[in-house]
Amino acid sequence: MLKKASSTRPVVKTVKNLLSCLTGAFSLMDYIEKVLEKLKEWARKLVGTLLGPEPQPEPELIPIPVNNPRRRSR
Repeated sequence: MLKKASSTRPVVKTVKNLLSCLTGAFSLMDYIEKVLEKLKEWARKLVGTLLGPEPQPEPELIPIPVNNPRRRSR
């Protein structure tokens, strides 16, 4: 039994190390994703500064009916 218990310790250690590496990799990926988002934000600001703000679409005019009988009689 002692031999069996000692043989599982390296496996448990390996699994713990693997999980630790995976957790580190995920946090590293999250960090890289945040850095890329920040770089995109800075690039948008730089382009906005150099080229001006992004063009806004013209608001669509809504026709408003007006009751004007003089124009109809002509």
